[in-house]
Amino acid sequence: ERIFGWRREEVLGQSINRLMPPGVAARHDESIARYLATGEAGIIGIGRELPGMRRDGTMFPMYLAISEFRVGQDRRFTGIVHDLSDLREAETGLKEFKRIIEASDQGVGVATPDGELVYVNPAHARIFRTEAASLIGRRFHDILDDPAAPEIEELMRCLHEGCGWQGILQARAADGTVFPLHSMVSAVRDSEGRPTRIFNIMYDCSEELQSREALQAALVAAEK
Repeated sequence: ERIFGWRREEVLGQSINRLMPPGVAARHDESIARYLATGEAGIIGIGRELPGMRRDGTMFPMYLAISEFRVGQDRRFTGIVHDLSDLREAETGLKEFKRIIEASDQGVGVATPDGELVYVNPAHARIFRTEAASLIGRRFHDILDDPAAPEIEELMRCLHEGCGWQGILQARAADGTVFPLHSMVSAVRDSEGRPTRIFNIMYDCSEELQSREALQAALVAAEK
């Protein structure tokens, strides 16, 4: 009733076809008829995704699994339906989110709780002057200029205590260039609060720091 919008008394004794768009209903009838005549399973015992139709005529993706059982000599079929609308919407949202991340000018890295990179976007690879594939599987700590820097210990402590971290780290690009990296790091957690993924948004802040130093020097000169 909740999925299709029909009340029970409105569909009992009616053809199941009213729950499907016409084209799908016709194929469903053909599949059942073929199974009854030949025993060819078709969708019987094999779940599949197909469109359903609500009472108001709107379409939605559903997963349908049909099985057969007998009551005496009578054959009966059970259909189990899952509404996939939320799943498909979530998948669409994830695809859109990934497109945004891939196009971002800021580097994005996703790592395991111990810092092993499992995803980097193109900007992340550009910042470190390498290919994305060469970073996957490496620990984030190991692509910094000093993997044992005190900031790293503070960063990991913050993540495991449930708070994020933001600051500047000295990083080393693939060509050996050392540069300041502004990082904003947070953790994705499971239902028990344990970190499952580390999410790092970053950018090369060399020009930003140079501009700040130049401004500070200008202010000092102006005060003399």
